[in-house]
Amino acid sequence: MLRFILTVSLLLLTFSATAQVNFVDTIKQPIPTIISYGKDKDYYFTNDLVGAGAWYEVGVLGNGANVANVELGVYWEEHEAFTDTNKGSIFTPEGVDKTSLYDGHATATAGVIAGFKEFDTSSENQDVYAYAACGIAPHATLSAGGIASKLYADGSADATMANFESAYRYFFRENSQDVISSSWGPVSETAGTYYSKFIDTLAYENKYTSMVISAGNKINEESISLNRPTELAQSFNAISVGALDNPPDYDGLAEFSVTSPSDFYNPITQEYIENVRTAVDICTAGVDIFGAYYDSANTSVKNDYYTMSGTSFSAPIVAGTIALMSSLSKELETREDFSSAGWNADARDSRVIKAVLLNSADKPKDWDNGQSVQDGVEFKIEFEGIQGAYSTQSFDGVIKTTQGLDFNYGAGMLNAEKALNQYVGLYTTGTANNVWLLDEVNFTASNLYHIGEVDAGATLTMTLVWQAIYEFFEETDENGNTTESITNPALTDLSLELWIQLADGTFAPVAISDTKYNNVEHLSVTLAGVADCYARVAYFDMSYGEDIPTETYALAWNILTAVPEPAEWAMILGGVALLFVIRRKRK
Repeated sequence: MLRFILTVSLLLLTFSATAQVNFVDTIKQPIPTIISYGKDKDYYFTNDLVGAGAWYEVGVLGNGANVANVELGVYWEEHEAFTDTNKGSIFTPEGVDKTSLYDGHATATAGVIAGFKEFDTSSENQDVYAYAACGIAPHATLSAGGIASKLYADGSADATMANFESAYRYFFRENSQDVISSSWGPVSETAGTYYSKFIDTLAYENKYTSMVISAGNKINEESISLNRPTELAQSFNAISVGALDNPPDYDGLAEFSVTSPSDFYNPITQEYIENVRTAVDICTAGVDIFGAYYDSANTSVKNDYYTMSGTSFSAPIVAGTIALMSSLSKELETREDFSSAGWNADARDSRVIKAVLLNSADKPKDWDNGQSVQDGVEFKIEFEGIQGAYSTQSFDGVIKTTQGLDFNYGAGMLNAEKALNQYVGLYTTGTANNVWLLDEVNFTASNLYHIGEVDAGATLTMTLVWQAIYEFFEETDENGNTTESITNPALTDLSLELWIQLADGTFAPVAISDTKYNNVEHLSVTLAGVADCYARVAYFDMSYGEDIPTETYALAWNILTAVPEPAEWAMILGGVALLFVIRRKRK
């Protein structure tokens, strides 16, 4: 049996009787950032602080989205925070009753994702409970998976590897979800463990399920590294989330949040390369998150709430935001004005979701992805019309990063409002300021995308996301028992480049993100002068594994510009006739 120790920083608070408020009405109105309660404590409506209010103002609350919270235990359904939640399925290991897995940590994380209670309209007061009982995606369908066979009071659990595998197989395959959120995980001194490979394999197999994992908290045990991401968080095909401190601004990394660089493991050569990989993709609020409390010794009280701190509560915020994206995507797919312009299920591809979230993230003041101006930067250029033939050319004065993301913040700080703009911006404004696309590139070739003219002083941000490849191989023994093993590992080495076209018609490179140790490339460049810009995705190498003939990727870019006011979004998404002056995918 395996015993997992879950490390969380929690402050427990208990409150008395509840005032009533109809949150269905409240949520569509201007929402105060800080809700005062008591004499010496302000409680923050996290939804508003991370930008989710922009989604609510256009009527997107998570309807139609399916999200599973997979933890050691499962959330306590009787808490008032889940009174009006759309409840999905509850998965537990065979022979384990769900009531034995009710858990405070799972209750809190699930509430952050999709908790919801429609409060009575008899009171005019807005009470803090109305905000605590509202997850990021309050109208999503919330399922839960418990991995443990038994929970202990100290936060540890008994579980088997079969428990782990069956829970994630269920929500990736049998009860397919738009997003799965997990804020648990064992910690290992080595990279490339079975846990991360298993998640990567399921995610590669199921492109329309996004996996969100808390990066982990720094812990203080002699036998365990103080600053090591959980084994699940090392998955290439998931979104690993760190925690921000300093509420209500949430503009600095929490002291407990794990940081990179972490190690890279080559499953072909079985070699480790130390301190080269970014294991954090994005950060969001992780301190003083207000949520539902479960006390197993006092189950008669169903309206207790407390403040919570930890990366455990950052991951559900990102998962809830993805549920909002899925909800909107499914609605737009039925709209003729959007579907006729190319909107389809590709918008829910996990690579697109990740690229949009990372590209729309805010940059903290100390964000640094290692970009620097370098001479002698090499670019591989294919010969037109000759398959597999290319030359290597060297350029001076080029911005280059070999890590892509910041080792602490990843792409930066989640901004759900900007994510909305990035997600549907091209379709509503008809300009190239906010674009995403899903495309493929052949080995020893590249794709070039015309961004257009970018003004002097504007910041152009670009994000490229693809997936690590693992596959399941099924074997059946003489008794008819089928087992799965993981095989055929491969990771392509794509580069993301910014080029400009000069007055004489020739092209010159400006910047390149080229890391062999991750499946995300990221650039954020402020242009000194007006430039006609192009994004180039190039595929000439493998990080490991046999050459893959064609790689599929998501690419997003934005040009720093004003975000439409909520009223404008309401009008745009409400059915106003749209003019689409450019297509989403342009080569």
